[in-house]
Amino acid sequence: HQKTKSKKLFQSDVLLTSMELNKKQVLQGVIRDITDRKHAEEKLKNSEEKYRSIIENMQDVFYRTDIDQNLTMISPSGLKLLGYDSDEGLLGKNISGLFYKKSARYFQFLDVLEKNGSVTNIELEIFCKDGSAIPIMSSSSYYLDRHGIPLGIEGIITNISERKKAEEQLKKAMTKA
Repeated sequence: HQKTKSKKLFQSDVLLTSMELNKKQVLQGVIRDITDRKHAEEKLKNSEEKYRSIIENMQDVFYRTDIDQNLTMISPSGLKLLGYDSDEGLLGKNISGLFYKKSARYFQFLDVLEKNGSVTNIELEIFCKDGSAIPIMSSSSYYLDRHGIPLGIEGIITNISERKKAEEQLKKAMTKA
């Protein structure tokens, strides 16, 4: 920290170099005000903590892949839903072969995503670690770099098992009536 003429403190970087001047060793220095940079870093840190907290505490599943559909991120709720203890061994794996049941609906999901750049509330099935299938609803889209080039897919997955059970019970009750 340094002080201005008005005694105001500011954060700084100091660069000192030793040099010889008139046969005497002297120090030459540069002081740079980095207060704005430090404030920006603090804002970024707070923002990252806020979004990390949202992802870690959400009930639905957030996932992100690279452009080849290799998993790069999955929320803790996704690990729990799929029966995994950690994301180790999952990251880098292709989600189309690992999670999604390749059905006509899955290929429709990919088709719509390719044509529109996003898919909203499409029902699919995904496989858990133990091999069981779970009905889900997915809303997914491409995420882009600053030039509009797709970098991968990200989305939200909702477990709709309970809703599907209720629909099945209602259907059974209606056929008995």
